[in-house]
Amino acid sequence: MRIRTRAILALTLGTATLTSVPPASATSGTSLARFSNWATQECITTNPDHHLFSRYCYVAGDYKYAYQQWYLQPSMWAGAWQLSNRKTGRCLELVDGDNGQDNVVTAPCEPGNPLQLWIVENQSIVSAVHKAILYDHGATTDIRATWGGSVNPPAYGRWSQIS
Repeated sequence: MRIRTRAILALTLGTATLTSVPPASATSGTSLARFSNWATQECITTNPDHHLFSRYCYVAGDYKYAYQQWYLQPSMWAGAWQLSNRKTGRCLELVDGDNGQDNVVTAPCEPGNPLQLWIVENQSIVSAVHKAILYDHGATTDIRATWGGSVNPPAYGRWSQIS
Protein backbone atom coordinates (compact mmCIF):
# COMPACT_ATOMS: atom_id res chain seq x y z
CA MET A 1 0.00 0.00 0.00
CA ARG A 2 2.73 2.47 0.93
CA ILE A 3 4.68 1.83 -2.30
CA ARG A 4 1.53 2.31 -4.37
CA THR A 5 0.75 5.54 -2.53
CA ARG A 6 4.27 6.82 -3.15
CA ALA A 7 4.01 5.99 -6.85
CA ILE A 8 0.72 7.85 -7.16
CA LEU A 9 2.08 10.80 -5.19
CA ALA A 10 5.23 10.87 -7.32
CA LEU A 11 3.18 11.00 -10.50
CA THR A 12 0.95 13.71 -9.06
CA LEU A 13 3.90 15.76 -7.83
CA GLY A 14 5.72 15.37 -11.13
CA THR A 15 2.71 16.67 -13.05
CA ALA A 16 2.19 19.61 -10.71
CA THR A 17 5.87 20.49 -10.83
CA LEU A 18 6.01 20.65 -14.59
CA THR A 19 3.21 23.17 -14.70
CA SER A 20 3.72 25.32 -11.61
CA VAL A 21 7.36 25.86 -10.64
CA PRO A 22 10.55 27.15 -12.23
CA PRO A 23 13.01 24.86 -14.04
CA ALA A 24 15.31 22.53 -12.08
CA SER A 25 18.28 24.84 -12.59
CA ALA A 26 16.68 27.22 -10.07
CA THR A 27 17.41 24.75 -7.25
CA SER A 28 21.01 23.81 -8.04
CA GLY A 29 23.39 23.32 -5.12
CA THR A 30 23.13 22.10 -1.55
CA SER A 31 23.08 24.44 1.43
CA LEU A 32 23.16 24.01 5.20
CA ALA A 33 20.69 25.80 7.48
CA ARG A 34 19.01 25.80 10.86
CA PHE A 35 15.36 26.79 11.25
CA SER A 36 14.18 28.93 14.17
CA ASN A 37 10.45 29.19 14.87
CA TRP A 38 8.98 32.69 14.97
CA ALA A 39 6.73 31.99 17.97
CA THR A 40 8.98 29.88 20.19
CA GLN A 41 12.42 31.05 18.98
CA GLU A 42 13.47 27.38 19.12
CA CYS A 43 15.14 25.33 16.39
CA ILE A 44 14.03 22.15 14.63
CA THR A 45 16.06 19.46 16.38
CA THR A 46 16.54 15.71 16.16
CA ASN A 47 18.52 13.34 18.38
CA PRO A 48 20.25 9.92 18.26
CA ASP A 49 16.82 8.27 18.72
CA HIS A 50 15.58 10.13 15.61
CA HIS A 51 12.85 12.06 17.42
CA LEU A 52 11.89 15.45 15.99
CA PHE A 53 11.18 18.38 18.33
CA SER A 54 11.99 22.03 19.00
CA ARG A 55 14.78 23.10 21.35
CA TYR A 56 16.79 26.15 22.31
CA CYS A 57 18.99 27.06 19.32
CA TYR A 58 22.43 25.84 20.36
CA VAL A 59 25.59 27.84 19.69
CA ALA A 60 28.38 26.65 17.41
CA GLY A 61 30.72 24.37 19.33
CA ASP A 62 27.96 22.72 21.36
CA TYR A 63 27.95 18.99 20.59
CA LYS A 64 24.18 19.19 19.94
CA TYR A 65 24.59 21.95 17.31
CA ALA A 66 24.76 19.51 14.36
CA TYR A 67 21.41 17.98 15.42
CA GLN A 68 19.87 21.32 14.41
CA GLN A 69 21.63 21.65 11.06
CA TRP A 70 19.80 20.55 7.93
CA TYR A 71 21.17 20.09 4.44
CA LEU A 72 18.79 21.38 1.79
CA GLN A 73 19.44 19.00 -1.06
CA PRO A 74 17.87 19.73 -4.44
CA SER A 75 15.49 17.07 -5.68
CA MET A 76 14.44 15.98 -9.13
CA TRP A 77 11.35 18.21 -8.71
CA ALA A 78 12.13 21.88 -9.12
CA GLY A 79 11.48 23.94 -6.03
CA ALA A 80 11.34 20.93 -3.70
CA TRP A 81 14.16 20.04 -1.31
CA GLN A 82 15.10 16.99 0.70
CA LEU A 83 16.09 18.11 4.23
CA SER A 84 18.70 15.81 5.75
CA ASN A 85 20.14 16.25 9.22
CA ARG A 86 23.87 16.91 9.38
CA LYS A 87 24.45 14.70 12.44
CA THR A 88 22.15 11.73 11.77
CA GLY A 89 22.04 11.77 7.97
CA ARG A 90 18.29 11.10 8.17
CA CYS A 91 15.67 13.07 6.26
CA LEU A 92 12.56 14.92 7.34
CA GLU A 93 9.58 12.79 6.25
CA LEU A 94 5.85 13.37 6.32
CA VAL A 95 4.11 10.21 7.51
CA ASP A 96 1.67 8.92 4.89
CA GLY A 97 -1.61 9.60 6.68
CA ASP A 98 -2.65 11.87 9.55
CA ASN A 99 -1.77 10.04 12.75
CA GLY A 100 -1.76 13.08 15.01
CA GLN A 101 1.36 13.82 16.99
CA ASP A 102 4.00 11.94 15.04
CA ASN A 103 3.12 12.89 11.49
CA VAL A 104 6.61 14.26 10.84
CA VAL A 105 9.60 12.03 11.52
CA THR A 106 13.19 11.55 10.47
CA ALA A 107 13.75 8.50 8.30
CA PRO A 108 16.52 7.06 6.13
CA CYS A 109 16.89 9.33 3.10
CA GLU A 110 15.41 7.90 -0.08
CA PRO A 111 16.12 9.91 -3.25
CA GLY A 112 12.85 10.47 -5.06
CA ASN A 113 10.64 9.72 -2.03
CA PRO A 114 7.87 12.35 -2.41
CA LEU A 115 7.12 12.23 1.34
CA GLN A 116 10.62 13.62 1.97
CA LEU A 117 10.22 16.63 -0.33
CA TRP A 118 9.69 20.08 1.16
CA ILE A 119 9.21 23.57 -0.22
CA VAL A 120 11.14 26.13 1.84
CA GLU A 121 9.96 29.65 1.02
CA ASN A 122 8.15 32.68 2.46
CA GLN A 123 9.20 31.69 6.01
CA SER A 124 7.34 28.37 5.67
CA ILE A 125 8.33 24.73 5.29
CA VAL A 126 5.59 22.93 3.36
CA SER A 127 5.27 19.33 2.20
CA ALA A 128 5.64 19.33 -1.58
CA VAL A 129 3.07 16.53 -1.85
CA HIS A 130 0.29 17.23 0.65
CA LYS A 131 0.96 20.96 1.15
CA ALA A 132 1.06 20.23 4.90
CA ILE A 133 2.64 23.12 6.82
CA LEU A 134 5.44 22.27 9.27
CA TYR A 135 4.87 23.90 12.66
CA ASP A 136 6.12 23.98 16.24
CA HIS A 137 3.39 22.70 18.57
CA GLY A 138 4.79 24.91 21.33
CA ALA A 139 3.48 23.38 24.56
CA THR A 140 4.64 19.86 23.68
CA THR A 141 7.77 20.90 21.71
CA ASP A 142 6.65 18.50 18.95
CA ILE A 143 7.30 19.40 15.35
CA ARG A 144 4.14 18.57 13.42
CA ALA A 145 2.48 19.27 10.09
CA THR A 146 -1.04 20.42 9.33
CA TRP A 147 -3.09 18.42 6.86
CA GLY A 148 -4.93 20.81 4.59
CA GLY A 149 -5.30 23.50 7.21
CA SER A 150 -3.60 26.56 8.54
CA VAL A 151 -1.56 27.14 11.67
CA ASN A 152 -3.13 29.24 14.41
CA PRO A 153 -1.54 31.45 15.52
CA PRO A 154 0.39 31.74 12.23
CA ALA A 155 3.77 32.44 13.92
CA TYR A 156 4.00 28.75 14.96
CA GLY A 157 4.17 27.82 11.27
CA ARG A 158 6.82 30.42 10.38
CA TRP A 159 10.55 29.69 10.32
CA SER A 160 13.66 31.82 9.94
CA GLN A 161 16.77 30.29 8.41
CA ILE A 162 19.70 31.00 10.70
CA SER A 163 23.37 30.05 10.52
